[in-house]
Amino acid sequence: TGAIMKNLFLCMLISLSVISLYGQTNNYENLFDYNRGASVVDFSSNYEGGWDVQLLLENTPRDFREGLPAWCTEDGAPFPHHATVELGKTEWLDIIVFNNQIPDETGGWEGISAKDIEVYVSNASAKSGFKHVVSFRLENNKNHQVVKITPVQARWVKFVITSNYGYDGYT
Repeated sequence: TGAIMKNLFLCMLISLSVISLYGQTNNYENLFDYNRGASVVDFSSNYEGGWDVQLLLENTPRDFREGLPAWCTEDGAPFPHHATVELGKTEWLDIIVFNNQIPDETGGWEGISAKDIEVYVSNASAKSGFKHVVSFRLENNKNHQVVKITPVQARWVKFVITSNYGYDGYT
C-alpha cells in the first residue's frame, strides 16, 4: 500500500500542477487596456469628446475635462449600439467586468445606462467570423458587474447594447 499511496500522491501532485498552470486563478489582467495594444476598431455611433468610444478601454490617453471617461452614443441613435475591440493579440477570455455607474444616471439623464448586452467574439477579422458568447442584463447604475463566460479565444470582441434603462436620447 505504500507504493500505491506514493503513486497516488505523485498523480495528485501532477494534477495540481496542471490545474495551477492552466486553471483559473484570481490574478486577472485587463485585456481591454490601451497599453496592452487594445483598440476600438468599429462602433455604431459616438458622442465624442469626454464620452468617446475609445474610453471603453483602460488607460486610453484622453483629456477628461469635457466629461466622464465613458462611452456615449449620438443623440437619438437607434438600437442596437455596438463597439468592437481588437485585442493586442489573440487571448483567452473567461470573465468580463462591466462598469455601468455614472452620475448622469441620477443627474437628469435617468435611464441612460446600458441594460441588455450581447457579446460576440471573432478570430477572423473586425467585421466577420463573430460567434455569440453570452447575453445578459446589467444592473442599473452599478460598477464591477462580473460576467463569467465559457472560456473562449478571441482577437476581436464585439459588445452589443440592445436596450438601456429607458432614456430616449443617449445610451
